[in-house]
Amino acid sequence: MTIIGTPEFVEMSLTQQALMEIQGSEYDFHLTGSRFFNTEKKDSDYDFFTQDYLSLADWLRAHDFINITQVMPTSYADPLVIAIYQKGKVHIQVVNDAPLKQDIQECLKTSPLKNGLGNKGYARDLWRLLVSVAKSQTE
Repeated sequence: MTIIGTPEFVEMSLTQQALMEIQGSEYDFHLTGSRFFNTEKKDSDYDFFTQDYLSLADWLRAHDFINITQVMPTSYADPLVIAIYQKGKVHIQVVNDAPLKQDIQECLKTSPLKNGLGNKGYARDLWRLLVSVAKSQTE
């Protein structure tokens, strides 16, 4: 028996499959992470977020996305994220307030503060600060 392809090929096909599935879904998936902020590297993953809906977890599982929330490092902690799913190199953040997350990242993308986003520690701390300020404005 000969197996054609490498693990990288298999992973890329899962990634392509995941990208096509989310594009054709009934849910709104918003690009985020390094690709949204134009700080990606050649091998960067694809990060998206979407609003939490009752049927969303079922849809993700039915399309072979795996819930990786428990294995993500605590340094990742985004206060808006409820769960994280993965398929190939595609991560889906399920959030409790997608419009707020979208507003914050759109503001950040056009801000001079975005210049440090290549530093994960800076990006994490800045994001947490902006979420905290935005939430305090809406309460």
